[in-house]
Amino acid sequence: MKIPLTVLPTFCTTASMPMDNPGTPLAVGGYPQLRFISTKAAFAWQALMPNDSYTSILRKAVENLGNQNRGYLSGRYENSNLGVNTAIDVNTNAVILESLLYQARSGQPLAF
Repeated sequence: MKIPLTVLPTFCTTASMPMDNPGTPLAVGGYPQLRFISTKAAFAWQALMPNDSYTSILRKAVENLGNQNRGYLSGRYENSNLGVNTAIDVNTNAVILESLLYQARSGQPLAF
């Protein structure tokens, strides 16, 4: 997964998110101090598991990270001293739009 960051390094191309616990903050490859809740992951997991209370909590934690002129921010760092990952990228916003479309279509992907 490609992750834009607002601190050095400014971009990482690896991250891990355990599939058995989708809400675990992303562990950015080689930089555990930069773990954060990904906005796109929170939206996507909520779309796939809408009745799961944990995915609802994650979505609520990031749904206010939008900028009405630019799109959604990448996420919120686990370390509160770092605050919000204010990077904005097309991938994050594309995944969010896809997850919203999936929900609007009652869980049916666009391709089918």
